[in-house]
Amino acid sequence: MAGGLTGLLTKHGVSEEDAGYYEQRINNGGVFLSVDTSTAGLSPDQVRDILYRNGGHSSSRAKMDAAV
Repeated sequence: MAGGLTGLLTKHGVSEEDAGYYEQRINNGGVFLSVDTSTAGLSPDQVRDILYRNGGHSSSRAKMDAAV
């Protein structure tokens, strides 16, 4: 999946810089996680908070602004 991740993310509104960053992270052993909050039993804000507290980044929020 990593080979086309940059193209896929940019088609969904992620900047090319951020999409390249995520693809590089996956190529280096990182994990891409997508959460459907409609079935998770948590609000999007709760999921976002959990991910950010644990070093995650959001494709809808620039990586430079993400809380680590």
